[in-house]
Amino acid sequence: MTFEKAAENPLISEIPQQGNAHVRDPKVWEVDGRFYMVLGTRDATDGKVVLYDSDDAIHWSERGVIAGETGRHGWMWECPDLFSLDGQDVLLLSPQGMEPDGDRYHNLHQCGYFVGTLDLELPRFTHGPFTELDYGHDFYAAQTFLDKRGRRILIGWNAMWERDWPEQAEGWTNQMTIPREPSLRDGHIYMTPIEEMISLRQQSHVLAGPKFEGNAFELSLSTHGDFQFDCFGKAATFSKTGDWLELTRGTDVRRLQAMGTTFRIFVDASSMEVFVNDGEFVFSSRVYSTSSRTHQLHGDLSATLHRF
Repeated sequence: MTFEKAAENPLISEIPQQGNAHVRDPKVWEVDGRFYMVLGTRDATDGKVVLYDSDDAIHWSERGVIAGETGRHGWMWECPDLFSLDGQDVLLLSPQGMEPDGDRYHNLHQCGYFVGTLDLELPRFTHGPFTELDYGHDFYAAQTFLDKRGRRILIGWNAMWERDWPEQAEGWTNQMTIPREPSLRDGHIYMTPIEEMISLRQQSHVLAGPKFEGNAFELSLSTHGDFQFDCFGKAATFSKTGDWLELTRGTDVRRLQAMGTTFRIFVDASSMEVFVNDGEFVFSSRVYSTSSRTHQLHGDLSATLHRF
């Protein structure tokens, strides 16, 4: 495709009235022939989202801050995305500067969402509590779009700021997550891999023993008991112990108190994405092994291996 920059650029050159020069990440959508856009910005202490509207997507008017200034969700709101999902409105964002709270918010920066109601006339987004979208080590800057079938598809940046990655020596770095289809159930976003992931399966068989090898595969398993999955030797370990789920990489642990009975674990050379209970909870992390292609399962469970 060929893109030409509009001669009117920059379309917006002024700093938001209730923000500062930290303003970025436009997301545009259309309602009844009118265009709307959200931008992330901040003041001295709080992140926030500001709304603009336009008749032609060229000339924009600032409408005002629709969410933010909470005093509890960091000093910058990056990558805002505002969309309707199953009859409610969702504000997806990546807040910077949130402090750890128990087992939550231990990444350098976070990615999560508010569920609520957008009033375009006020304008204001009225919402409930903030919820993390992914519980792994490396997930940020998630965005959504509608495909030709009308499905809402979500893709995140499967990485994290200020980390040294081995592939940097090869002149590139980072990757994106598996495309996910979100749904809203009782105010909570579930994320499942898009159904097209099944077409990647080349071979499938029930695991007869605890050990197997591979670089790219999907592991489907179910259990009501405890289990442990060691990936690439023990470069990373995902485990269930009672009502605790843990993803461990070296000495860095991500923990969530939640029951899990079904799991789909996707591994692809340098990443692991774990979908729990049909996407009720998801853990995404980068995983590197210097040599081992061996993986091992421990526990009373049934598991099917799908090789890609």
